[in-house]
Amino acid sequence: MDSDTLMPILAGLVRHGLTTVGGILVSSGYMQSSDTAAFVGGGMVIAGVAWSWWQKSAARAKLLAAVKGAGK
Repeated sequence: MDSDTLMPILAGLVRHGLTTVGGILVSSGYMQSSDTAAFVGGGMVIAGVAWSWWQKSAARAKLLAAVKGAGK
């Protein structure tokens, strides 16, 4: 499965996970219900940055492996 197919699936799972955690925090009294949207949005930003970093580091690792293999 390529990243173009995987990204929307993972984004949906992360969004629903953050919404669930936000609901738990609201019901436990740690957060107000009006803060849930900001919590989910912030979590999606963090998840997006992490995904971008992971893609770039994996691509860099593949490139380095290919360069090392070509030099032999």
